[in-house]
Amino acid sequence: MPLFTRRGSNRPQPITGYSLVDEHLAVQGNLDTAGTVRVDGRVEGHFHRAAVLIVGTSGVVAGDVQAGEVVVAGHIDGSVIASSRVEIHATGVVHGDIVCAAMMLQEGGMIEGHVRVQQESTGSGEAGADSNAGSSPTLDSSFTGSLPRRAAVG
Repeated sequence: MPLFTRRGSNRPQPITGYSLVDEHLAVQGNLDTAGTVRVDGRVEGHFHRAAVLIVGTSGVVAGDVQAGEVVVAGHIDGSVIASSRVEIHATGVVHGDIVCAAMMLQEGGMIEGHVRVQQESTGSGEAGADSNAGSSPTLDSSFTGSLPRRAAVG
């Protein structure tokens, strides 16, 4: 009898909804997908939305980002809202504000902006309490503007 066994099907589930902007490609316009996008090239637009956005070491994303999860090893020039988490690798740079439920910043990774980490909702709302207090950032499908920029303190 084997020590470890799998329950259900032995086949791995196929990955669906994965898009790639490779290092030889530059895209002008807004990204909007319910899937995963990996950017190793350049994407310029006002607003980008994805379930998961991965910016590779050679990738540049210009414009505000709204996603479930954001992984940055390249550059984002814009603000980031992530309903789940933001992960910035040692080579990653974000020029803009970040709002997320969880964050990981590796040594060497850089953020030029403000960071707000909000705890996930516990589900025990009190009457009269601020409805946004303690809730995780949410994806807003109607959002079309940009997040406010703050003046650099120097």
